[in-house]
Amino acid sequence: MIQALVAIHRAGRGWQHVPTLLSEQIVGPTTRGGDWSKLIFWGFIEPKPVKREDGSDRAGWWRITDHGIAFVSGAIRVPAAVFLYNQVFYGFDSKTVSVQEALGKKFRYDELMAGGK
Repeated sequence: MIQALVAIHRAGRGWQHVPTLLSEQIVGPTTRGGDWSKLIFWGFIEPKPVKREDGSDRAGWWRITDHGIAFVSGAIRVPAAVFLYNQVFYGFDSKTVSVQEALGKKFRYDELMAGGK
């Protein structure tokens, strides 16, 4: 999810069609699983208010929030996990993490911010 957030951040402040953005920049489960959309629970991203012809509000357009930018920039720590069941929010973990801690050892923060994978 953090890899996706960094990609959204690098794309700029405007509305992004995130499924397209991620499929162009990231290869693997990040683009297919949709876990990136859970970033909304931390307040990192917000959806564009759109109604499709079929009445759905799921159009794929999102933008990063000031809170998301603060996290990606390393200015804040956030809860390490969100507790969800069937897309219903039940709370946050009491443990907090920085963006670098959330990335773990698999990803290098400096490479992601520079556009690497």
